[in-house]
Amino acid sequence: SALIFFEYIVTFSEEIHVIWGARLTTVTVIFALNRYLLMAQGVNFALNPVWWLVIIARIFPAVSDLIVVLVTWFKTSALAIEVRKLRIKGSIATLLMRDG
Repeated sequence: SALIFFEYIVTFSEEIHVIWGARLTTVTVIFALNRYLLMAQGVNFALNPVWWLVIIARIFPAVSDLIVVLVTWFKTSALAIEVRKLRIKGSIATLLMRDG
């Protein structure tokens, strides 16, 4: 929100000169709608934060990390079982580094 308002303040004099100094066309209407609806959205986000969006943004990376850990554990346990069956000397870490 702060960047939106900063950009509006910095470019307001150019907007008056270029957009509002010209005749009303489709381009000026689209510009005005884009600019001021985005400003309204910025005010709305500043006054009413979207907490569910923050929660989703934090949950998905955690779930992704959990999937990586579970797949690694599953593959490592399968490798450990094979190592025990074949009676190969060496640690699981060594085998993981060698075989991926």
